[in-house]
Amino acid sequence: MSKTIGDALVERLSQWGIDTVFGVPGDQVNGLIESFRKAQDRIRFIHVRHEEAGALAAVGYAKFSGKLCACMATAGPGAVHLLNGVMDALCDHVPLVAITASVYHDLTGMETMQGLNSERMFESFTHFNVRIMGPAHVNSAVDQACRYALGKRGPVHITIANDFQSQPYTPKPSQENVLGHSEAGFFRPRCAPEVSYLRAAATLLAGKKRTVILAGAGALGAHEELAALGEKLAAPIIKSLLGKDVFADDHPLCIGPTGHLASVPSKYAMDEADALVIVGSTMPFLNWYPQPGQAVCVQIDDQAERIGMRYPVTCGLLGDAKATLAALLPELQTNNDRTFLQTAQERMGRWWRYIEHQGTQPCTPMRPHGGVGAVFSAQGGCDSHGRRWKRGVLDQPLCEAASSAAILQERHALHAGLRPVIRHGRLLRLSQSAGGCPRG
Repeated sequence: MSKTIGDALVERLSQWGIDTVFGVPGDQVNGLIESFRKAQDRIRFIHVRHEEAGALAAVGYAKFSGKLCACMATAGPGAVHLLNGVMDALCDHVPLVAITASVYHDLTGMETMQGLNSERMFESFTHFNVRIMGPAHVNSAVDQACRYALGKRGPVHITIANDFQSQPYTPKPSQENVLGHSEAGFFRPRCAPEVSYLRAAATLLAGKKRTVILAGAGALGAHEELAALGEKLAAPIIKSLLGKDVFADDHPLCIGPTGHLASVPSKYAMDEADALVIVGSTMPFLNWYPQPGQAVCVQIDDQAERIGMRYPVTCGLLGDAKATLAALLPELQTNNDRTFLQTAQERMGRWWRYIEHQGTQPCTPMRPHGGVGAVFSAQGGCDSHGRRWKRGVLDQPLCEAASSAAILQERHALHAGLRPVIRHGRLLRLSQSAGGCPRG
């Protein structure tokens, strides 16, 4: 059988490193289903029970694997069901390719069955949104979609008409198009600010005795640099909820999360700070920042529009967190006054004892610390009848026995900021839309 347009689309996805697609078959998408069947040695098609579950599974796969992933649905209601997962990818900045079918190309807009305008529907939730217009359009459309997904770190949408999927792949470009002008490939820059900006930030922080570091999801991979920054500035490190695993909970510099379920030590530290360094975070709960004008602020982010979004920034550093911190550290003066840090560490010791006590006391209703603690902590937890789970539901606590964990349910996700001890190198992934987690 000759190569079809659907075969070409699946082949291009594979060239972009997509090895897994989650989806549900349907009348309007059967041409693509056949293409995935023929390419099963290169791409796994995982048949899920519901399109929303498929989209969320694709986001989870991308979060843990670091790979570009895809989800797929048929036209009309199938495409509608993808939106929750696509919104999750948008909120959590996860690259995702959402593929939908549409009705026969010459029935578009004719109010036929399942004839919803998926392009208009996905417009508010995606960074790139395209309809495949023919064989010569497949490669360049897929290439641009994948570049946007990786470059913007978010979802994109591709839709293709039912009848196009099974048509022979015989690309005949227009007079303005050149076949082969686009190739599969993405190059992410690792940039740091100019030295003048780094020195301005160092001058701003010089002499500050009560510096606090707020680390978010954008600081992932910069654990050593964060630790070095904290040591040099004698600054405790606070984490946003989505930044739970960017810095080890059991590190002496860590004083817990901030936001609606902040630790007491982190709240005190923010209230007393005279300097704030924000690394890869736009934690949205404004009442948990220092008061405006209370502290000078240095913010590191690789997206310029996010600098100054939550707190007045005195010096913004546009660049990759790891590279920027590595360049900033030699410019900083060492703070030898460790009084502020030691006070925060003493509070943190008392806080851990309090959390442990709360999670192991019998009560009705059961405290959330107990349920989350039963899964995550070496000490286990306690239910409303005083029954105790020994060392969690596994022989070892989950975060010791496994390299990663995911939490979707809202309250569990929120309390995950407090209870489990995430050690260096372990992953914890939370869902903003399904779990109600904040950005950053």
